[in-house]
Amino acid sequence: MAALLKIGWQSANIGFLDTLHISSGVLMSADRYRHVSNWYPARGWYSEILTSHGRFAVAGTFYMGERQKILFGDRFYGARIYARTDFIVHAIHTTSVQTDCALGLHFIEGKIDFSQILTVRANFSR
Repeated sequence: MAALLKIGWQSANIGFLDTLHISSGVLMSADRYRHVSNWYPARGWYSEILTSHGRFAVAGTFYMGERQKILFGDRFYGARIYARTDFIVHAIHTTSVQTDCALGLHFIEGKIDFSQILTVRANFSR
């Protein structure tokens, strides 16, 4: 089980930025192997920032703390220090469809990994 408790601040139209969102908090998890072991609690500091201008955005994530044991999660959850930067292009933005393309850089304990993310949102309501 895991929980992310964070507080943040969001503003629009700051200088040349359309959006600025900053949040930070605590990521906590607890895990055990089905009555075989004791609970393994972990906690750490989790921060996010998102800036956007027009069709472009940059998002950043930073985690520092104990190694999380979150099953079915990305391997960065098991790192003591993790940073991620996403460069995002809002490719399609209509009232019914929004599409984002992103390139993610993951900085995990001395290694750099890449990810490509395609997000499509469809609104079927009138």
